[in-house]
Amino acid sequence: MGWTRATVYPSTSSFSGAGQLNLGPYYIPSPAALLRVEVHGKANFQGATIASNGVEANYPLWGVQWVTHGSSPQDVVSSADDEHWLLREQLGSDETRFAWEPTSSNAAYLATYSTADSWAGQIQLGFDIDLYWSLKSPTGSGVPNMNYFGTIRFWWA
Repeated sequence: MGWTRATVYPSTSSFSGAGQLNLGPYYIPSPAALLRVEVHGKANFQGATIASNGVEANYPLWGVQWVTHGSSPQDVVSSADDEHWLLREQLGSDETRFAWEPTSSNAAYLATYSTADSWAGQIQLGFDIDLYWSLKSPTGSGVPNMNYFGTIRFWWA
């Protein structure tokens, strides 16, 4: 039996709010088995002001899930233990820029977060599925304005 690979380029030029961002669906027609998923992307948060006693927190949670074709994506926070999640993790700051303004004790803040992970295994299916890349704040607070650009590669047999 051979295998097939597809590459998609999920992106959004602007997202904010307390809801969930779902990029997809990425359709896979009747795979016998889902074999591998790789994600490489960046969430770029637009400028914000942080006070001198400010805390960088409430990192959004992101993940990749599969659902039966035509079904809605699950909530990345409340369905954490569901078997449909292939990848699921918190964003972690890896590139941060500050511009200090001493007279106001504030700083202009720009952050970039990586989404890079992979899953490999054999999920036996035999029916059409959709993949989604999802992001949401686990605290229920809104996600500040952000852009997302990346690549998802998936293999199936």
